[in-house]
Amino acid sequence: MEKLFLVTNPGSSSRKYALYKNGQEVCSLHFETEDKKLICTLKHSDGRSQKFTNGFKRIADTIRYTYNILTETGYLSVDDTLDGILARVVATGEFFNNDYIVDDECLRLLEEEKRRAPLHVPVIAAEISKCVETFPETPVIIISDSHFHHTRDEVHKLYAIDVDLANRAEIKRYGYHGLSMGAVRNYLRDHDLLPERVVACHLGSGASLTAIKGGYSYDTTMGYTPLEGVMMATRSGDIDPAAAIAIQHELGLNDEAIEEYLNRQCGLLGVSGVSGDMRDVLELRASNPRAQLAYDMYIYRIQ
Repeated sequence: MEKLFLVTNPGSSSRKYALYKNGQEVCSLHFETEDKKLICTLKHSDGRSQKFTNGFKRIADTIRYTYNILTETGYLSVDDTLDGILARVVATGEFFNNDYIVDDECLRLLEEEKRRAPLHVPVIAAEISKCVETFPETPVIIISDSHFHHTRDEVHKLYAIDVDLANRAEIKRYGYHGLSMGAVRNYLRDHDLLPERVVACHLGSGASLTAIKGGYSYDTTMGYTPLEGVMMATRSGDIDPAAAIAIQHELGLNDEAIEEYLNRQCGLLGVSGVSGDMRDVLELRASNPRAQLAYDMYIYRIQ
């Protein structure tokens, strides 16, 4: 009997899904806004792709749209039952350093986590709630994006603050992109290419580097949230806390607004002044000194 799993990876402005049958990906779906319209690109296992519009209205309802598309295209029948829905979770705290089947306690902790990480968790929490609502008979499983890094020594996890405070408030360097880094490790290991020491780089809109030693995470650049580390598309990466406070005062921002500023208005976008997309920066750097500066800083921070 076929085992059917749906994987969801919710972002702030897009949603990604993949359907797996017996451990093999058979198709993937990507919802994003183009020309102010929400569209879905369905990619088949043979490399073909097709786009759907279907009058999609709310990105928050993409899990329901996904089910409709999968049934329309024959990937699912009305008699098929999903064996599970797996949701990537980026959240602080020891609880979310592991994988869990979603229950009332998990939903309660996600609600609490919204206050601690208001930019990252609400989208994830809303997606999980929609999955539970849309598929009430299907177990929803949260997959920790930080679990891969739990093997690091405490020396690498802790900030230089009072240890009792750090433990009580769960303020530690959890690290993220763990699923990506684990996939890199697994690929190298499965192809007998994994050296004793290797640095893996996840370079997308969010970016991080991980030192892998003996097949395990030794250290990583992201910290308490995905804001820490190298320069990213719109995230500042490492910044002196006093400089962040100075920016807050200069712009007259509240606490939530300064966090959003550092996450959404900095990085390649902030330095170049034109775009957080590296493709745009590369195209403009010959004629735009700030684009060249953004490129140079990005490379330097990674090195």
